[in-house]
Amino acid sequence: CVLIPLFILALFIGYQVCEMLIYFARTDCRDATDSKWHQWIEKPDQATGEAGEIIRYSQAGENDAWSVRERFQAVRTARLPRLNQRIIMLGVAVTAAPLLGLLGTVYGMLETFEAIGETSGNTLARMSHGISEALITTEVGLIIAVTGFFGLYLVRRQRNRFRAFLNHLENLTLQHCQQS
Repeated sequence: CVLIPLFILALFIGYQVCEMLIYFARTDCRDATDSKWHQWIEKPDQATGEAGEIIRYSQAGENDAWSVRERFQAVRTARLPRLNQRIIMLGVAVTAAPLLGLLGTVYGMLETFEAIGETSGNTLARMSHGISEALITTEVGLIIAVTGFFGLYLVRRQRNRFRAFLNHLENLTLQHCQQS
């Protein structure tokens, strides 16, 4: 009864974690040498990928420090809230897994108590089925939650690395503007 929603929740959590990790893996906004970033900041046309887009956007038009800061804030505003919203949604789904498992436990125990109250011949079979369902749903809910929390940790870590990348790139760009 509760195993189907748990299975759907597990698929949802797995899909969200995989999709976000693939997004971060596809971005080329990783830790590179400062010389590479300096080279791209000096010659934005040579920069490639998402990092190149951010560099070109941050240097479009005027290259004063105020404009660069505003453009980097625009990049943060465009990307980070959407990522944060998905992380919150993922956290809610991960938190729901043990609660769904607990619901299955309650359902299984109710079935067990109902079987105890009966005087028919299949009481023992119904009791064992109820206890089994109670234990299985609890276990499945906890397994989903533990693996989901691990995935959530990885996604948060990648988001924090992306945020740090933006801050570092902004500082390097501001240094370049002050030298020019």
